[in-house]
Amino acid sequence: MAASTGTTSADLAPGALECRGQHQGEVTGHHVLPAAELAAALGNQPGDEVGVLDVAGVRAARVRRREQVGGVAVGDTDVPWPEELPVTRLDVYVPVPGRPEMLLLSFSTPIDPIADAMVALFDAIAGSLRWQHT
Repeated sequence: MAASTGTTSADLAPGALECRGQHQGEVTGHHVLPAAELAAALGNQPGDEVGVLDVAGVRAARVRRREQVGGVAVGDTDVPWPEELPVTRLDVYVPVPGRPEMLLLSFSTPIDPIADAMVALFDAIAGSLRWQHT
């Protein structure tokens, strides 16, 4: 994967995400949707919040969704939870520099009362991503 910045491992903050890969040259001739258009296309459920997030020097599509999830196992048993649980999800689609590929960062929390704080944490984690080629 191509490095989008001259960042080295020593430049990264503790806990930052770092993706390493082999640089195989620039890919041309592939069309990638702009982040805002991709987010709008992916955020197609009622109540979805779509937007764009700066990640590793590129614009990434961001989709937040709240879902009701049922049939959750309790502990080490297969006993379903008696009611549906609200789960907040955040998906961030990051274009891989120089490649016709996307990296999907997917986060979720079943803790509804602090979902906004958790999404802010997820945004910070996604924003810490740096590319480094080897």
